[in-house]
Amino acid sequence: MGVTIQGTPGFTVPDGTFSLSNYNINLPSGIVSGEKLLIIVAIKGQVSNTPISFNTLTATLKYIWRNGNQVANCFFLVEATGSEGSTTGITVETPGSTAEPSAVAWRITGWTGNLEADFASGSSISTINLPSVTPSWGAKDTKWMAYSSNNAGGRTVTTYPPDYTDTQNMPAPGIGAAQSLAWGWRDLNATSEDPGSYLWSAAGNVHGITVALEPITANNIRIVPDAILAQTNLTGALGTITDDPDSPDASWLVAP
Repeated sequence: MGVTIQGTPGFTVPDGTFSLSNYNINLPSGIVSGEKLLIIVAIKGQVSNTPISFNTLTATLKYIWRNGNQVANCFFLVEATGSEGSTTGITVETPGSTAEPSAVAWRITGWTGNLEADFASGSSISTINLPSVTPSWGAKDTKWMAYSSNNAGGRTVTTYPPDYTDTQNMPAPGIGAAQSLAWGWRDLNATSEDPGSYLWSAAGNVHGITVALEPITANNIRIVPDAILAQTNLTGALGTITDDPDSPDASWLVAP
């Protein structure tokens, strides 16, 4: 069972309404109960390890990389109920002149919810070499994501890491310090992955994050019975089996 991205992601780009405390971000359409949502929010000017909170969803922060008080890239997991709607509200920690977020959200099946990642970053660069990641679960049918952000609006990607598909670029408007985002996906059964590099159309404060999503396998599926029969309901003694199991007699189970 592999990790599968369902449908089209939901995108949110800044529109110039900076300095607010609350924003709405778009979710993908067709969310089904039992799916998992991966939501990335990139925002300028946030200073703590918990710069964003969700107003209506129960979201777990799985990974954050932040460059001091410059940029935070936050990765959230949501266990979908199917009633999420098309948008969700978030509250940012430090409203400011450039605090409006960029965001992208995916529907995912076959994912345990475990995520491991590592980052690279640089200032005034257009090329970022993403780091290698060796997830703790070893070699499985892992879903890998090569992700990058550029803190200058209007930036596009010239070259994506090789071997990645479903690549997309979400250029932010050329306002403030809006984050332009890019990503691609790869299915690979390996103990580690080194994606390669992104090349952006122009320089900025560029960040690159390699992400591994653990797949659900037979070893991490827990089957819960519909009902449990109490031991006190079971009485009797098991007799000796002496004949054909296809034609059992009453001596197999002797009631007291």
